[in-house]
Amino acid sequence: MQKRDATTKIKAFAEFNSYWQNMEAQNNNKLESRGIEEKFQNLLTFFLYHMCRILLNEHDKKVREAAHETLGMIIKYNKATQKARLGPHIKKIFPLWFCSFYDPSPDVARIAIRNFTTAFSEEKQSLLFF
Repeated sequence: MQKRDATTKIKAFAEFNSYWQNMEAQNNNKLESRGIEEKFQNLLTFFLYHMCRILLNEHDKKVREAAHETLGMIIKYNKATQKARLGPHIKKIFPLWFCSFYDPSPDVARIAIRNFTTAFSEEKQSLLFF
């Protein structure tokens, strides 16, 4: 995610997704779940830091798409496990996430809005803006 080349960044997001899903499977097995929660939190912090940088500076729409797809995967896992891992980070990422609703690329905007509707119920969506 720290590379300059767009193709390498997209591959990094794919690798991150794969790693996250492997950890998710380990957590579901409960056999190796010790310390996994801390790993999830560290990975989430790492991803969100780089996501914010990418949303601000990246010109390639495919990279921004990959960032939002990864965020969507994290949101779905967060909702499925009923854990508030993403909650403490919302203040930091929401302004950039909201700006992505109006991204020049319709695909990026669509994914950002889909993630928003997945993450928050209609009641909470209205509370975010008022």
